[in-house]
Order: sequence, then C-alpha cells, then structure tokens
Amino acid sequence: MNKTTFYRRPLPENCIEFSSPEGKDYFRKALAEGNAEGFFHLIEQFHTQSEPAYCGLGTLAMTLNALGMDPNRLWKGPWRWYSEDLLDCCVPLSTVKQTGVTLEEFQCLALCNGAKCRVYRPDEIACTMEHFRELVSQACSSNDKHLIISYDRRVLGQTGSGHFSPIGCYVSSLDLVLILDVARFKYPPHWVPLTTVYDAMRSVDPATNLSRGFATLSKTDTFVFNSNIYCDIKVEGDWSIVNKFWERNPNVECDVAVKNFVNDLSGCVRDIIAPKKIQFKDKNQTSEEHTNAKSLLFDEVMKTKLYQLVSEQNDDLELNILLCILLFASMPVPVSYKSCCQKSSHKEEQRVSFNEEILSPVTIQKQNYPNLYSEVFAIKAQLKALSFNCSKCIEGNGCK
Repeated sequence: MNKTTFYRRPLPENCIEFSSPEGKDYFRKALAEGNAEGFFHLIEQFHTQSEPAYCGLGTLAMTLNALGMDPNRLWKGPWRWYSEDLLDCCVPLSTVKQTGVTLEEFQCLALCNGAKCRVYRPDEIACTMEHFRELVSQACSSNDKHLIISYDRRVLGQTGSGHFSPIGCYVSSLDLVLILDVARFKYPPHWVPLTTVYDAMRSVDPATNLSRGFATLSKTDTFVFNSNIYCDIKVEGDWSIVNKFWERNPNVECDVAVKNFVNDLSGCVRDIIAPKKIQFKDKNQTSEEHTNAKSLLFDEVMKTKLYQLVSEQNDDLELNILLCILLFASMPVPVSYKSCCQKSSHKEEQRVSFNEEILSPVTIQKQNYPNLYSEVFAIKAQLKALSFNCSKCIEGNGCK
C-alpha cells in the first residue's frame, strides 16, 4: 500500500506569508519601527529542522549560530558549527526523534551550550500578554537577544500540535509577529497576530502538564568551551539524585572519613551515569591529536589526590576520570565541616586541610591542571543545566 506523502501545507487565512505583497509591507513597517534588528542574524542562519520532531533542536541550533556562539566542537571536516546532532547533553537524540523536547529540555540544552536562557509561561501571574509584548519588542529591536516560542499549531489553524520556532520581527502598530517556522517543508515564514500567538502558548503540553510558553536567549560572553576532549555527560537516570544527595549530606561531619564521603558520592554518580554513557568527543581534526589530548587529561587527573581515592572504588579508568571531574565540578565547599573542626584537635584540623585540598572545586588551578580545568569548566555548565532541568521537571510533575 502506498504511503501518503505531502509537499507543504497551505497557510490558514489568519497567517500571512512573509513573501506575499502584504507580508512584504509588514516587513517594511517592522524595519521602520526598528523591530527587525534581530531578523538579519536569524535569517542568515535560517534552518530547516532535519527530523519531523526536531523543531526544538533546529530552532536552538539556528539561534545559537545567530548569536555567534562557538561550540568549540567539530561539526564536519575542520569546521566548528552548531547542528542538531551536537545538542544531545540533556536528552538522547533517539528520544527527541520520537517525542521532541519540552520547554524545560530546550532550556537545559541552551544552558548546557553556554547561552543565557530564561523561560516564561502564560499561566504565570507575571507573564501577561503585555509582558510578552514587551519582551517581543525588546528581542526584535536587539542584535544580541532572540525570543523563541513553544506553541500549539492548532490555535493558529495549522495542522500538527506542539512546535518551536523563533520570532523574527514585530510590527507594533499592527501587533503582528513574524514566525520563522523551522518546519519550512510545511509552512513558510508567516505573520500572525501577537494575541493569537499568546493564546497558542497557553495550551497545555501533555508531556509536562504545564502550559507551553517562550524563552529568551542571549550570549554568555564569559562562557567558552575550552576543553580539548569535551567530556559529554549522558544521563542514565534522574540527575536530581545528586541534588538529593547534597540535601542529605549538605556538609561533611567531623566523624565522617573523607574516603567514605568520596565513596558515597561516587556510588551516587554511578547510579545515574553508566560507563557506556561517557563520551569523549573528538573536537580535534585528527584522531592522533584527540588521543594526545585525552592522554594529557588522564595524566593530570591521575596526579590528583582525589584520583587515588576514587580509583580504590572503581576499576574503569574513564569512569574514574568522569567521577573526578564531577566531584571537583559539582560539590560545594563543606563550610560547616571546617568551622566544626577548627575548635578541635590538631589532627582534625589537618584532616580539614586535606578535605579542602581534594574536595573543594577552587583547588583546580588553571596553571597546574590546564586540561582538567578546561574540562571542569565545560562540565559545570552541563551539570548546572541538568540539575536545573530535573528540578523544574519535578516542580511540574512531568519529566519525560
């Protein structure tokens, strides 16, 4: 039996095609009002999602490139460039192909790749239509900020349901926005009343039981993936387990040995990250360069006192490295342990010094451990994004 196929869809009457005479007139108005500044960076990177469920990934790749962010990872050949297959630190690509991403997962991916990203929902008290209008105007009149909408196509009279796309322009005099639809195989860029878009974002996403919404993205100037290896975390389970670990053990008490503490945290990390989920991405052009960079990282890690403790608990070298990076990057300084023991014996004070030396993230100095330092810097962003994503999912009772 022949499978039904499609070549595009006609736009409903309330959606005005960008290339139509009316659409061109709207664009001239947006330019005159100064509400098309961000359009040019976006249109230079306008991207068609490569999979039917990749609207979120396609939108994010397009926006990160529009912001001029260097992924510091190879795309193809010698070129570093954001593509959808690089956006896999929060949700496996195999899962995204089937179900897409939620607004929280979109934010997780943005944060994980170094962008500033704030999410808004119409069902929040502060997120009124007027507030949305104000943020649209700010983004469209800016060269360094973009606004992404997560909306229900059906409210616009279109086929399908949940979808992501960036807003390209705004005509304040007519209250119209230009949606740069990344599903270009289906609909061209089109103008829609801002009020209709706001209503489309009020639709509830069944994956999270929360309304859809929008996100603002901008570049973080201080964030650079400097790593030579780029160790990519693949989550096997719920990353909030680590947060719960810190809730149970916010500080190390005086009578707890450092080695036991490391063992407990190592076990906690092993519960959610399997060795097969650790990937050392080849950001260098040749496999020889990549191997050399990986060896340098191994050498630095094995010089740390923490490695000596962790290696007693685990046999797998790559898992040891990941655990070391995670331990250094994610744990806070145990302040109460220090203050508790300062009044105690000289022996306990020495143990405090040892504890600070191997556990505190500030002990990783760039001059002493340049490769490990760079890895930690990249991993911190991933951990922050993963932890934030899980906590938001728990709040909404809808982690996919």
